[in-house]
Amino acid sequence: MSPTSFSTPGRGMGKIIIGMMGEYEFDNIFNNDYDPMVFSWFLQAIFIVVNCIILMNLLIGLAVKDIEAVQKKAELKRLTMMVNLTLDIEKALPVSIQKQLVKLEESVYPNTNKSWNFWFFWSSESSKKNLNKKNNMKTIKKEHSELKETVISLRRRMKAIEAQNGRVEDMLIDLSAHLNINERF
Repeated sequence: MSPTSFSTPGRGMGKIIIGMMGEYEFDNIFNNDYDPMVFSWFLQAIFIVVNCIILMNLLIGLAVKDIEAVQKKAELKRLTMMVNLTLDIEKALPVSIQKQLVKLEESVYPNTNKSWNFWFFWSSESSKKNLNKKNNMKTIKKEHSELKETVISLRRRMKAIEAQNGRVEDMLIDLSAHLNINERF
């Protein structure tokens, strides 16, 4: 260590900062026989400041990206926990209450309000609007009947698949018994 490296507080601080940067040697740059120009000190100072800024920005960018990933995972975890809690609560309820909560059908009557409105006399609907509502009801009923048919056909297919799975399982049990395999499926 050269005594000129720490001859002034500025040179000492420069040596420490450049030493923290890594591969640069302060003595080779500034403590030679020649007198370094002020410009070299200026360039070195700018280099140090820019490197620190770039390094900090990179670290902040990495932290933000990690935080976003953690937030997405936390959101998904929160939603799964809510679903699990809801399912657990539903399982804990008696069957009679469960049947009341799950509505398979809902009756909809055209041109009727479900609740009394204080301002009901203020609103007036034209016959065209009522006709559109009736037409909408026809399309809704048609879509409802199509959906009901689709559900019925899906139930039939599910029963057929369950029956087929049962037959396949029986065949596997017979095959494992024939081959003397003692594992249950």
